[in-house]
Amino acid sequence: MLRATHVNRASVTMVVFCLFGAQTMATHSRRRLYDGNWWLTVSAAKQSGFLDGLSDCNSFELNARSHYQRSTQENQQYVTNFYEGYPDQIRTSVFDVYIHAENQPPKVKPLGDGEVWDEPHGYYDGMWWNGGIEAEALLLRRGFVEGYLWCYTNKAHSPKGSFSGPPTVYVARITKWYQTPAHVNDKIADVLFRFRDRR
Repeated sequence: MLRATHVNRASVTMVVFCLFGAQTMATHSRRRLYDGNWWLTVSAAKQSGFLDGLSDCNSFELNARSHYQRSTQENQQYVTNFYEGYPDQIRTSVFDVYIHAENQPPKVKPLGDGEVWDEPHGYYDGMWWNGGIEAEALLLRRGFVEGYLWCYTNKAHSPKGSFSGPPTVYVARITKWYQTPAHVNDKIADVLFRFRDRR
């Protein structure tokens, strides 16, 4: 009798643990504070990837368009300067600062003959995902997924399904997807949505 009771308690404990874990993963993108405190503690590569993810989501999930052509590097420096220059605004979200940056004229006028991407998700495909030095690429990928999922969850409000796993899960799955050469032209966001929660 004591043994059966012990097993039942263990089973209940396991169920509670699993439910808590699932709930924790489901709320990851909502409760993670991507603000100045976060921004100033992560690497430049992760910052850059995060802004790329925000930009892609902002353009193709929120259908927003910038008044100016600004590079990720220029926006990245703007965000850093904002947090360092206005410490009382450290809790302002990276997304809000990024939107403000997008509405500032660039310091360097873009070249008129630069490459223009008018297709959905631009150049964010397998070539972008697999580019660069591996150590830096890992941070860029992680940043991209975190930025895209934060925007999709908090601003677009998950219209095409939810993502209950942590960003590292999706980074690994996308990386595996691009190991097939025929997938290199698939857009990162399209691949990401292959791994959304199934109802």
